[in-house]
Amino acid sequence: MPSLTRSVRAAVPAIVLAAALVAVLVTGSPAETPEQRGATVDPGDPVRCTADLRHQVTTVPFAVPHAEPATPRRLDRPAGYVLADSLESTIFVGAGEEYVIRFEQGRQALNDTLLPYTLTPTMRAGIEVAPAWLRLDLEQNIRSLSAVKQDGLGELLLGLGDPRTVDEVAFAMAHLSKAVLTHGDFQPELLEINAELMYQIDPELAFVEIVDYDLGEDSYSTTRYRTVVAGDTVEIEIPSEIYYWWVAMPKVSDEMTLMNASVYDMFWREYLYYEHDDHGTARGAVGWGPARLVGQSRVH
Repeated sequence: MPSLTRSVRAAVPAIVLAAALVAVLVTGSPAETPEQRGATVDPGDPVRCTADLRHQVTTVPFAVPHAEPATPRRLDRPAGYVLADSLESTIFVGAGEEYVIRFEQGRQALNDTLLPYTLTPTMRAGIEVAPAWLRLDLEQNIRSLSAVKQDGLGELLLGLGDPRTVDEVAFAMAHLSKAVLTHGDFQPELLEINAELMYQIDPELAFVEIVDYDLGEDSYSTTRYRTVVAGDTVEIEIPSEIYYWWVAMPKVSDEMTLMNASVYDMFWREYLYYEHDDHGTARGAVGWGPARLVGQSRVH
């Protein structure tokens, strides 16, 4: 079939961006044969850049990476006083609950109320492998689920085959609603498949790459796009909050997160990128393709 070349301008975030890491500005053509599906091919002759999209990239303060609160100034200890005891605790206190610290005069010791812990041991261990900035969100979202549901999600986090996907899976788990997580047709492994598909598709898209920042407990990911501006190739890295909510999140609208027979027995990210119609054109893939590198500069 004749080659089709298009310039696509996609605002970030957008649903088509989430479908397969679609670039802010890309030029390319549909796959030519079933054997080439999903693979980058020769972009052909250069295509004129149609617009400068840097004004569409909005940067705002965000909470990733996790910032430690400032250490409060210690009060000066009056002369003649000695330290009897100290207590440090990090705990989620739900609505309507209370957390009390008391001083036991007889033992000269501080003691807390030790609120009933509502997470199963498996889920608690799963939360510990997530980045620190996600743990309270995970605990808050998961604590009201049944023990069976908690154990299933905890085992998923502990058994991920690709360590790069831990933050994406944990973020989805922390922010999908209880209605989704407890739905009878919801399959927890979908969260892992969703993240693995992004890393699987990533090398095939020359105009975008997933960037993993390994900062220990504060590790996070985002995407870096390449676009042509005034004849030069510019790299634009989006805020990580945009990445997690609009690229990595398996649910981007009011759809139910499924991959059963009602949706062709596959997750939408796989279907939109790999599934072909009778004409050999990837459904949902119109307009994406390999990027054209011209010069190089970077915009953050």
